[in-house]
Amino acid sequence: MALRNMLQAGLVPVMALAGPSISSCGSPGDRMSNVTMSLSPDPIQKGDGFTITVSGMLDKVLDSFTVDAKLDVKLLGLINEKVDKTIPVKMSPGLAAGVQNLVIGPVALPTDVPGSAEVDGTVTLSDDAGKPVACVSLSMHVPAARALDDLQLQGSFKPADSFVTAASNCGKPTDHLKNIETSASGGVSTLTGTLDEDMSKVSVDVDLIVKALFVKVPLKLTVPIAYTPGIKQGALSVSAGPAKAASVLAAAAWSPTVQVAVTGTVQAIDGNSEEVACVKIDDSSYAEEEASLVV
Repeated sequence: MALRNMLQAGLVPVMALAGPSISSCGSPGDRMSNVTMSLSPDPIQKGDGFTITVSGMLDKVLDSFTVDAKLDVKLLGLINEKVDKTIPVKMSPGLAAGVQNLVIGPVALPTDVPGSAEVDGTVTLSDDAGKPVACVSLSMHVPAARALDDLQLQGSFKPADSFVTAASNCGKPTDHLKNIETSASGGVSTLTGTLDEDMSKVSVDVDLIVKALFVKVPLKLTVPIAYTPGIKQGALSVSAGPAKAASVLAAAAWSPTVQVAVTGTVQAIDGNSEEVACVKIDDSSYAEEEASLVV
């Protein structure tokens, strides 16, 4: 189907959604109880910002868990991917037991980014013993800010270890996350550092360019995040991978025809307007086309 037709057709279910865009699909025996999830406004309206809120009660420290993602993802007219992967994650310090409250937003949507964003499916978390922690059901449809030319692109994000390899520290000596190191080996991506302050609020400033063949899409937005009980100062380590596809056949059936690359910077600012960290992404493996089109 032509991309323009896809975008037009995609707006119809956005306006007619009967159910919530984000909801809990967990069970009473999950490690996260009393779970509530909401998106406001729901559905997201063209030109408006949005806020995602998640809360619950975690019955144990969670420092090793597995993410099982089964999603259909369509982004910016460039990404069209069926995700069916299981990813082990380790964190130090882990998520503390007790009341959890996460607020993402309000996020003001860019007004100059073409192409819609659609994410449908489920994300399930299980602890290192295989016991379910929580389940998130997604049916999120962000309408296009403006139309995109009638292009026939289909691609997917590069693996996480590709982004880690392409990432470098663009922070300052005064940053609150110090001694940042990233590595990628055997499909496992790792980030370590030392946080010199307790942190419960952060604003993530994204300034990226998403590229596929001759198309460039600038993506600039600010994402405020508030998390209780927050992250304590001290040594910090996060590793993810290796990811496992559900089946070889599923992976082959959804092989990308176009490789999507991302370049730019991501900057984190704390609640006192001080820089926590800055990461530069420079994917040198992406071959720039001589004739490029900035959309």
